[in-house]
Amino acid sequence: MVKQHQISVGQARTIAYIPSHKEQRSLAQLCEKSSMSVRRLEQYVHQKKSMTDILQSKDPDITRLENYMAERLGFPVQIKSEGKSGQMLIDFHQPLSLVNSIKTLSPIVSSKISVAAEIKIKELGSMTFKVSSESKAVRLAQLINSMEIGTGFSARVVVSYNTLTCFDQAYRLLTGESLAESV
Repeated sequence: MVKQHQISVGQARTIAYIPSHKEQRSLAQLCEKSSMSVRRLEQYVHQKKSMTDILQSKDPDITRLENYMAERLGFPVQIKSEGKSGQMLIDFHQPLSLVNSIKTLSPIVSSKISVAAEIKIKELGSMTFKVSSESKAVRLAQLINSMEIGTGFSARVVVSYNTLTCFDQAYRLLTGESLAESV
């Protein structure tokens, strides 16, 4: 499976510690399907946690990054990653903060990074806007800015990325520093 690039060398090395060939094969297949990190696989092999616990537990590096971003931005941040792709979810309760974030992210919207804003306004209900270009991001920010929004506003921006480089671009725009500087 390593030769076919279905699992990494690190995953194969960890799986080799398991005496049962049947369990080795099933773990290798699970690694391939779930994009399980070597660290999570090592947890399973060395600590004998259940596979469900391992898959549902969050990587400590991701948790630290979420906390750091939330502290820098002043908003709750959640990162869902699967291998090199994933989503960054940012929650807002003030329209101006949402507008500023959309404007900040607009230069990197492309085929590799998409931005969607899920907006809930008490009087108007829910709306979802998908932003596929910089100009659409600017128009959405202008639309939100022009609305007379009272209380009951909440929004979530979902930044979807398909490479770690794209994640780093979004991270750099939002926090003002590169991922390597803050980790």
